[in-house]
Amino acid sequence: MVGNNGAIWNGLTAAKWANINRFDVEYCSISNATIGIDVSDNTYGNVSFTSLYVYAGQSEGIKIGKSTVGYLSGNVTIRDCQINQRGSHGIFVKAINGTVTIEHNSVYYCTGANKYGIFTESCPNATVYNNLVQGCYEGIHAWDVDGGSTYVGYNDVYDCTSSLSNGIWRGRGSTDTVGNEIHNCSNGIKTDDYGGTVENNYIYVPSGGKGIYLYTGSTPYLTFNTISWQQSGTNGGYGIYGGAASEGTCNPTLWGNSIQHVNTGIYLGPGCNSQSKTRWSVIAYCGTAFYIDGCSPDLGTQSDYGNNNVHDITNWFIVSTSQQTLRAAENWWGANRDPVSKMSGNIDYTPWLPSAP
Repeated sequence: MVGNNGAIWNGLTAAKWANINRFDVEYCSISNATIGIDVSDNTYGNVSFTSLYVYAGQSEGIKIGKSTVGYLSGNVTIRDCQINQRGSHGIFVKAINGTVTIEHNSVYYCTGANKYGIFTESCPNATVYNNLVQGCYEGIHAWDVDGGSTYVGYNDVYDCTSSLSNGIWRGRGSTDTVGNEIHNCSNGIKTDDYGGTVENNYIYVPSGGKGIYLYTGSTPYLTFNTISWQQSGTNGGYGIYGGAASEGTCNPTLWGNSIQHVNTGIYLGPGCNSQSKTRWSVIAYCGTAFYIDGCSPDLGTQSDYGNNNVHDITNWFIVSTSQQTLRAAENWWGANRDPVSKMSGNIDYTPWLPSAP
């Protein structure tokens, strides 16, 4: 064990232990360091109740995992730490086959280019839970290169500093991203080759941002997310954005989401097709509710009602550029009357619901 009872290390240039059976770092205060805690190539261990301050432009706050090809098989816990990191990642964990738990940590100011508050990769049994990440270049990166089951839940991510930042970036996983709150990051949640569930997240997008960005190969379930600009009016951004022409396939299922005060509620591009469905969602106080660009998602049929509640839209309920007929039946368009004046394209929107679902 290193630390205990408030040991203070000033001017520490490194705290590194490699190729030992177990590490425990507890109740330490590490300041003015070029490396916070580097316990690479260890079997299993724990870092908890530790405060770190790392010099600008230097190494990770906490670094754990395999430094060469292969995996470690032990279990790792990082809990209740506070990290002020001015250069690299705050918490970096890679290539651990055992259980990885990252919870109740606070990570601030990881402002180096392409650096994250919390970074996990190739950790197939990881949980990233109830952490605070603030003022970092990007927030949380959970990338399961070999198709794992990283769970990202109930984290708070604020004020990403990059103009192309991701509050949470999920890649190649198949499990849940749940209950997170994300403020002022260009992409609130970005999915890449991801087939999990994105559920009950609260995302407040900045001007021109994307609440949920569905990148190449993503087929997630997006359910009961709340996406909004933090002010009234519209902000030039998107609630949900996916399937752009250069980004490959994207066929999400959208259910029960609430999108308000953005310029375009849902944008689906050529990478999406009829496998993509939108049901029971609220889109309100937007410029355009749906922009369907050269694809044919299912927004509702007479046998499988859309039940979407679309109202207080400034410009268009639907814009469709597809040559195929877009199905958008049994939705509420803010009034019990023909919504044709705010439909653009080849759209079958009849019958519509006579009242809000």
